[in-house]
Formats: sequence, structure tokens, C-alpha cells
Amino acid sequence: MEYYLLKYFAKKKYLNDFLDGHLYMNTLHYFWDEDAFEEMIKNQASGSGDGIPVNRLPMLQEDMMEGTLGMYKSEKLMHIFKDYSLCDGILRSVGMGYLNILCFYKLYFDVIDRFDGVKGIDYHPSSEMNTFGDYVAFILNPSELSTRIGNAARKECYRYHAQSVRYYALEKNGEISDVFHRHNILVRTDAVFDISELLQKGLITKYRDCFQKTEMYQNQNEWRVALYRGERNTDAYTLNVGSLRDIVYWDRRDNFDKALTKAISMGMRPGDHHAYGNISRQELWDDLMKLGDNKAVIMTFIG
Repeated sequence: MEYYLLKYFAKKKYLNDFLDGHLYMNTLHYFWDEDAFEEMIKNQASGSGDGIPVNRLPMLQEDMMEGTLGMYKSEKLMHIFKDYSLCDGILRSVGMGYLNILCFYKLYFDVIDRFDGVKGIDYHPSSEMNTFGDYVAFILNPSELSTRIGNAARKECYRYHAQSVRYYALEKNGEISDVFHRHNILVRTDAVFDISELLQKGLITKYRDCFQKTEMYQNQNEWRVALYRGERNTDAYTLNVGSLRDIVYWDRRDNFDKALTKAISMGMRPGDHHAYGNISRQELWDDLMKLGDNKAVIMTFIG
């Protein structure tokens, strides 16, 4: 299905930074939101904690499974949780936490024949689109945006890969799990495991990367840019690509329908279905594993 590429912003300042070509990219570690929980645990240990921290990320942003490298099948894991385990083990890479990400939204649409014989656009917004931010940027020329991102990445001697995210269902023993349709708790190990050893033992059953997310987030309809800087750093990074005002039209989300019509009248082009970048997904996966010393934590849902 065809789509238009959009990006939402919570504040006008963030929008203007984007229009000026300052692309703010969090690492995958940011979306794990573990710093808030570590602070909570510390406060509870000292007797000053109030439970769940107030500075948690919104539910649609927090994703403890970002950075999943594969699924883990182990009789030991099943024995520990017995019938309480809702899915196979989830291996989350330490190295993927250092990867910077820029996220966009894909607005799917169909071209339809109206009763008056004029072509029309029937678009398919996701149910959560209105929660993404108060301002929306319409990318008029997605391929040109990708070119500018690529030029900036190469100038800094960084590698990047950009494409659509695909969504998958979690499984248990080869069958689709209903984990997201029932009460569940995600648990993870404090210990880290050597990915090389797990590979040798054949314990990794399905491979994943940063362009695959669980079906829980499928309404995000995401197209993303992954920037590999080769640094063990979980801080956000700003990639400067030069002004984007010539290829972006913006408005408030409240004016979405009129703004979409205006952007289309300005010649907004559909997004591409192929990938961009100077590194393949496999090369990116390999480099991130090395960057994290081939270490991973194991998680699973119980309920």
C-alpha cells in the first residue's frame, strides 16, 4: 500500500529544530526507560520511593524490547517460570542500545475514483495517531530527505540504514502467543549472556533487528533511520543535514485534513518501499553485536 511520510512533534521548538535540519536522534537505550526504574529501585531501598516513577516515558514510546536480536528457546527458562511463561525468551542486545534512531510515521492511503470521476485519496490513519504530538510535518520529498541524511552521515564518517519497520507476533513453542491480550509482566535477567555461546548451542531460534518490533506497536506504522556511530554511548545525537524547509510542509495536528490536502497540492510524493543506506541490515547487526561485546540480556513475559 502507498504511504505518505510524516513526523509528529510535541513542541513547536522540536518542529523548528527539525525544519532547520537538526535531526535529534535518541538511542534505543532511551526507549528501554530503565534509568527511571533504577532510580525507583534506589529510592525504594532507601525508604523514599513512591512506587512507579512519574518520569516514565509515555506507553507508546517505552519499549523494553527495542534492540531484540532474536528469540531464546531454553528448557531451563521454561522450567523456571513453568506455566506462567507466556512466550519464548527474548534476547535483547547490549550493543543495540548504542544505536541512534530517527522515527517517522507512515500514513497509508488508497487512490480512489470518486462519483464525479475525479481521483481522490482515502487515507488510513492509525487509532493512536492523535497522541503522537500537536504538530505534524509532511515530508514532500522522502527520497530527497534520505539523500540529505545520507550525505550528512557520510560526512561524519557514520553508517546508516533507513527503511520501514516490520511487526511480528511473539510465540511460545512455535505457536502465536496471546501475551498482549491478557495481563502480563515483562521480566529480565540482571546477568548478561554471551551471544556467541548461545549461537553455538543453537539456542537462538529467530533472528530480529532494529527494523522489527512486536505487534504491540504496529499502529506506529514506523519508517526509521538507524545511525551507527561506532561509539559505546547511550546519549542522544543531533545529525545536521541543512535546512529542510524546502521539502517539508507543517501545520498543527488539529488542522490535519486541510494540511494533508495542502501538502498533496504542493506535490507531496509517496514514500519509497526500498531501503536506503551505506550499510546492510546484516552488517549493522554484526557491528552492533561486536560493539556490545556480544552480550545480551534475556527477557520474557509471565502472567
